[in-house]
Amino acid sequence: MRPHARHRWTMEAMTTLLDRRVPRPDEQAPVTAADLLPLLPAAVRAAGWSLLVVVVGAVVAWTAATATSAPLSASLRVGTDLWLLAHGADVVVTGGRVGIVPLGITALAVVTAARQVRRWAEDQVAAERPLPWGRAAGVFAAGYALVAALVALVSGTPAAAVDPPAAALGGAVLAAAVLGGCALRWDPDVAALVPGWLRRCARPAAAAVTLLLAAGAALVAVALVASHERVLLLHEALGPGLVGGLLLTAAQALLLPDLAVWGVAWLTGTGFALGTSTAVTPAAVQVGALPALPVLGAVPQPGPLPAPFAAVVLLPVLVGVLAALLAFRRDGTPATAGERLAVVGGAGALTGTVVGVLSWLASGPAGPGRMAEVGPEPLLAAVAAGAEVSLGMLLAVGGAAAVARYGPRRVPHRLTAPLPGGTLSGRAPRGEAAAGASAAGPESAEGSLRARWQDLRGRSSKRP
Repeated sequence: MRPHARHRWTMEAMTTLLDRRVPRPDEQAPVTAADLLPLLPAAVRAAGWSLLVVVVGAVVAWTAATATSAPLSASLRVGTDLWLLAHGADVVVTGGRVGIVPLGITALAVVTAARQVRRWAEDQVAAERPLPWGRAAGVFAAGYALVAALVALVSGTPAAAVDPPAAALGGAVLAAAVLGGCALRWDPDVAALVPGWLRRCARPAAAAVTLLLAAGAALVAVALVASHERVLLLHEALGPGLVGGLLLTAAQALLLPDLAVWGVAWLTGTGFALGTSTAVTPAAVQVGALPALPVLGAVPQPGPLPAPFAAVVLLPVLVGVLAALLAFRRDGTPATAGERLAVVGGAGALTGTVVGVLSWLASGPAGPGRMAEVGPEPLLAAVAAGAEVSLGMLLAVGGAAAVARYGPRRVPHRLTAPLPGGTLSGRAPRGEAAAGASAAGPESAEGSLRARWQDLRGRSSKRP
């Protein structure tokens, strides 16, 4: 392969990156500007592709909207504002601000950034050059931050503006986080820097967060199906037309990750807000007039909810049980009670932290007036999710320990060792058994089986 030759990401390239030999200190090539400068155009491409997708979608929606008198520049501004919102920068509008991060667009930005980092890593490996992840993160974040700041500076208007430093900070954080995640996943040298106890806690926490988000998404789907009549009425009231309706549906699909996070907060019992002095919890719904967004038609009617709805807070506990079983099935249950408590506590804390961060991103102001408070309360959601998942993990670990101690006695480990004959059962493979039987005769085979049976009976009688 020619040095610096670009190639598509294949399993062979992944294997090369994961299995590369760690050079000795005296073998490491010095890091030069040629190793880092390609990350600047890579950052521009990463930001540009995601921005282009969002802006084109906004322009197509403007074209399909037959009842709008807004100019084309308004659709361009909406697209850029959505992209900046996805990077955590608030949009200041007349009388208020918008600060809810559309996590669907954030996921798009993460994917495009990861692709550019991957191409840079491929080129470095192909050229047998070092992978200076630390300095690379700084260069990549700087390039991405510059693009975000320029977009905020150019697209700002008196009606809607984004602070360029805030946009630069959000872009830098996203770019650095993506590059750091790629380093942890692809480079064993970087992965080895993570302490073992943290890896042990991260696996059940990752399983718990995944299951919680899946449960939150399932809750949103059930609510949409149950309230499909109201959702369709709101959709038809907007009169978007065929193309506009498809684009409106696609735009709401970008909010589904946020709605899934709201669903997680509802399942934990803390709920979420849809305006000042409002609350949507498993106990009751207290909301006022809502924006004419079809997906909000899935919110139950104001008033108390049936008492059985309160049982949904047990679902995060069940998630903790399943997450512990999945993780400990792979790694094994910790040996001592102290280790079990440490893993459960650490995994619960990590789960609560991730849920809190996601709740913080999916909440905030959604405009002026009463819509200044929308989404879950991050701290409450984090504490509730961490505590409930920890309880479930503790039940799983405690149950496994109780079964191991007081349940039916298992066959001693020594009986699971291979017996004479080459297999765990003491029987030789079919070919060898047939050959042995033909060579030694039936009497010898019968004596061998009798001897093994007597050996097993003798060992079993000695069990405590």
